[in-house]
Amino acid sequence: MPTLLVDLIGLIALLCGLSSFAMRQRKTMLLVSSGSTLIWALYFLLKGAHTAAAVILVGAFRILVGAYAVHWPKRARLSATATFLVIVSACSYWTWAGISSLPSTLAALLLTVASLNFPQQRLRYTFLLGDCLWIWNGFAVDSVFGVLSAFTGLVVNGVLLFRSSAYRDRFQFTQVHSIGV
Repeated sequence: MPTLLVDLIGLIALLCGLSSFAMRQRKTMLLVSSGSTLIWALYFLLKGAHTAAAVILVGAFRILVGAYAVHWPKRARLSATATFLVIVSACSYWTWAGISSLPSTLAALLLTVASLNFPQQRLRYTFLLGDCLWIWNGFAVDSVFGVLSAFTGLVVNGVLLFRSSAYRDRFQFTQVHSIGV
C-alpha cells in the first residue's frame, strides 16, 4: 500500500482522536474515541505493526465496555478485566514481532487494568504512563502520527492533572482561609 495513503489514514486517526477531546458528552466522546481507535488499528495494520493493531482493536471494545463498567459491582469489573487481559495476551502472543511489540502490549495490559478499575484521577496518572509506552511504540514502528497522538495525549492528561490538582489546592486554601476569618 502506498505510504502516502497509510500516512493519510494516520492523519485521519490523529484528527479523530483529537476531536474526541472536544466532546462534551461522555457517551459521544467514547463513541468518537472508539471510532478513532478503529482507524488507528487499520493504520497500524497497514504499517505492519500487527501487535499494535490487534491490541488497539481489543482496546476499542474495552473502551465501550468501560463506559458501562463504571456502574458494575467490583466482582464483575474484575471478571471483565481478567477476560480482557487474557484476550490482550493472546493477541500479543499471536502477533508478536519481537521487541517492537513490547510497548503496545504493555500499554494495552496497563490500560486494561486501569480503565476498568481505577477512579478518574488515578486513571489519568495511568494514562501518562500509557502515553509514554505508545510514544515508544510509535518510535519502534516508525509512526510519526503514533508519536504525535501519544504525545498529545501525554500533554492533555498532564494539563488536566495539573489543573485538577491546582484547582483542588486553591479550593482547600480558600476553605482554610475562610475558616480563619
